[in-house]
Amino acid sequence: MSLREWLIAIGTLVIIGIVIDGLRRMRRARKESIAISSGMGANDLKESPLDEEHNSELPNGGARAISKDKL
Repeated sequence: MSLREWLIAIGTLVIIGIVIDGLRRMRRARKESIAISSGMGANDLKESPLDEEHNSELPNGGARAISKDKL
């Protein structure tokens, strides 16, 4: 094999290694994200606050509604 063929083979192996490492990191991050969510009690929620019909915390063009007691 000539030097050019060796460099192409090594470059291909490096690119394959980078892609495999990226996939491994994505899978690990997804598993950690799920573990963190379940550790924070995400499994205990019956409904998400975002599932409600009206959530005053969402940016709807107005200010967040608070009671006069908190002022």
